[in-house]
Amino acid sequence: MVTTTRARKRRIDGDGNDDRDIEDEEYQQLALALVEAEERRKQTAKKRRKDKWTRNHPVDPFVEMLPFALLPKIFSYLDSVNLVYKLSLLSKSFRQAITPELVVQTAVFQGGNPKQVIERIMKSVKDKSVYIPSIFRLLRLVNATMCERGEECCGYDLVNRKPSRLEKPTHRPFTLSICLTCVEDVSAQRIRLYSSWSRKNNRIESYDCTKLLSSPQVEHSTGDDVGSLVLFKHVKQIEKTHHEEEKRKALLEDRLVQLDQNITQEERNLSQVYVTAFDTAMAQYDAHQKRKRDVLIAIQQAKDSKRASRKRDMSQPVYNKIEELLEGFKYKEIALAGEWNSAGFFIFEHEPSKLAIGPLLSAPSGATLNKIATGVETVRETIMLFDANGLIGEDFPNRLGDMYLNRSDLRKHQKALITYCISNRTAKNFLGWFHQYEIILGHLRLGSTPKALFYTLDSANSKREVFVCSVVSNSSNEKGKNLAGKVWDSRNSQQGFYERGHYMSHPKTFDAWRTTFNECQKEYRSIHGLIKEYKKLPETVVWLKETTPPTNQNQTFSRMNAIDTLHDFRCIRWLKDRRFETLRNTHKDMFRRPENYGLAARPERH
Repeated sequence: MVTTTRARKRRIDGDGNDDRDIEDEEYQQLALALVEAEERRKQTAKKRRKDKWTRNHPVDPFVEMLPFALLPKIFSYLDSVNLVYKLSLLSKSFRQAITPELVVQTAVFQGGNPKQVIERIMKSVKDKSVYIPSIFRLLRLVNATMCERGEECCGYDLVNRKPSRLEKPTHRPFTLSICLTCVEDVSAQRIRLYSSWSRKNNRIESYDCTKLLSSPQVEHSTGDDVGSLVLFKHVKQIEKTHHEEEKRKALLEDRLVQLDQNITQEERNLSQVYVTAFDTAMAQYDAHQKRKRDVLIAIQQAKDSKRASRKRDMSQPVYNKIEELLEGFKYKEIALAGEWNSAGFFIFEHEPSKLAIGPLLSAPSGATLNKIATGVETVRETIMLFDANGLIGEDFPNRLGDMYLNRSDLRKHQKALITYCISNRTAKNFLGWFHQYEIILGHLRLGSTPKALFYTLDSANSKREVFVCSVVSNSSNEKGKNLAGKVWDSRNSQQGFYERGHYMSHPKTFDAWRTTFNECQKEYRSIHGLIKEYKKLPETVVWLKETTPPTNQNQTFSRMNAIDTLHDFRCIRWLKDRRFETLRNTHKDMFRRPENYGLAARPERH
């Protein structure tokens, strides 16, 4: 029975004596009672937490019925070391099925941070510089995200009651899962410490090359020794004892022999199992990753195939209805040209079908009969519009030429467009995609075929070629084609862009292109006439007939080659200004020393 302070005081006052022995005994009884009450409170709280965890993590009855012999086989298929750790918390039978090989192999095969952590730990195990961690400690080390020192952590949060998170997730200093602040607390650092005699010995576990564990570490939950075998004090004692390197090494070897004697045979066997499992897993890592990728690809392909099949099954009725409505149409094959892609969509080949009925097959759930009929009618109208203008059909391009080239009301630039398209375009080109597709259809509806053809030219180079082919009818006349191209480039090189080696602008509209065409045509005729006039001048004729050899006897660059450089726009300004004497003197110098003008002394023959 516990006596209160007031009752004890009355008894003392009544007796008149201060009985110290009785008082001490009562204090001891009171302290013992408080300790027992605290222990009962802790046990009750622990049981309450366990019951709460059990309620929140119910075990599947099927799991409880699994034969123990199957558990290692099932666990071997796991590819997440975190999942292995969570399974170890479920039941005792699960913990018994977890082997060292399973932990090491799963960490390696998972890759990423777990693989880096296990590599660092296994290096220390191979070097025999740390205490061998148990299976479950190794599992905790690989999965650790917070400092294992708990309330002793130097970065402990007093409000949230949590230790510090690991700043470097892949680092385990001294094979401990501790934060960098605790590293400073449990280690000692001296630059002079790492002289050559100790740095060369891998059995001295260090962190950042200058830190050694300063005190023995014990795991709180199991009481096992953890961390480095060789401590800071061991190295420091050796340094204080001897100054010669060889004697220091001998003392270190003696210390290591003493430490090895404390290692049990069970720990040695476990270390060998770790090393063997790690080497095997690393050798199989690449092949395992390849198999994993192949499996993931196969799974994704199966999903894609199933999804594509489902989409095609939904789109097939719509396609059948379109095919039915196009029955009897002259260009049915053109309208339906296309194929089913790997995603289950039907991709039309020609633009009229893509725009009108392509969306119906992409979203078949919204394809009503009215929408399908309207789309098919649009396709018919668009294709027949191209046919009416002679741009498609079996008789293309002859029909296009018969329709337009003999018309007297067409200007030269319009005929140039038609002639170029006859030679360089096919019916398939006109049914393809164009940036200004609606403008093309608008001109075709108005019967302005040349304007429509202009907007089918897909590049600045095509518009240039229309002009070149127009003014130089002979395709073998390379000089004329070169001159025509230079004339066009001189008019279209301001605020332009590079394309196929030419810097050119892009006439955006038909009217702008027509103006440029006419100006270039006029300039080409003027330059071509001046070149002919220059060649017929008596002085030029006399110079061309001279037989004086050039300075370089092996030179094949002739006098006419010098004049032909006018087709490359060389000295063209003197030609336009009719400064024939200056031009001729330049050509004479060019003949004597072509290399000074960047010309080959032996030009290739075309």
